[in-house]
Amino acid sequence: MHRAVSAAALSGLAISVPGTLGFMLTGAGDPLLRAAGLGYVNFALISPATILLAPLGARIAHGPSQRRLTVLFGLFLHVAAADTPGASSRRTKNKPFQA
Repeated sequence: MHRAVSAAALSGLAISVPGTLGFMLTGAGDPLLRAAGLGYVNFALISPATILLAPLGARIAHGPSQRRLTVLFGLFLHVAAADTPGASSRRTKNKPFQA
């Protein structure tokens, strides 16, 4: 299970790099954005949060037993995959969801 968590983290990195580059490119030149970022990416918020929360994430991932980590990961997947209550009734076949 610990290998699965490591693989998921690596997959997250592979997804986040192109996403970050896309946010940088699409937000470049927006006059409403602060100078602390590049495009829609604000490094003044990302860097401190990453530095402060990375040790916590490592402790959480390595603390529980394999069985407990498997159950917690399964619960996380269920929560992440859950649809918003009533959202399917607001959707139509050819029209995207609008809040």
